[in-house]
Amino acid sequence: MIVPVISDPGTGRSIYYSKSNLLELAAMSYWLSVGLSKVFVERDRVEGVILLPENLFYNTTAPGVVILLNRLKPLNRKGEFLLINAADYFVKGDPKNILTQEGIKAVDEVYRNWETREKLSKVVKLEELREADYNLSPSQFVDVSDKVVHRSIEDILTDLAVAPDF
Repeated sequence: MIVPVISDPGTGRSIYYSKSNLLELAAMSYWLSVGLSKVFVERDRVEGVILLPENLFYNTTAPGVVILLNRLKPLNRKGEFLLINAADYFVKGDPKNILTQEGIKAVDEVYRNWETREKLSKVVKLEELREADYNLSPSQFVDVSDKVVHRSIEDILTDLAVAPDF
């Protein structure tokens, strides 16, 4: 079920949240990737999307998604969208995972400061979303994995040439 959590006509802000079954999550996923998101993005109504950790809710193990809508975005945020990937901010619980206070604080900070933070958030411009076919999925833009550093072939061959034989 996609539920409006907060809707304030005076500020133009709405927050929608999904803790859904698979069919509703598929619809939400379609909305985030190509469907209605194009209309909302082009009209600059989306303020941000927060991807929550998996297995937080009893009716699904899928991650929750929070969509922040604002029809009266401040001028300094026009044409910008904050995508937050909070998928790693949880502790294992029994039987469900628990969103950490550290995660709640980090999401609050990047939203209030409207900032890109490595492994957590990215402020993207309208043109970037157009190039990504209006895909608003935070995991598309925010990589939470550890980077693997590869050595050049030349360095490896040099090390092998001087390595002692066993």
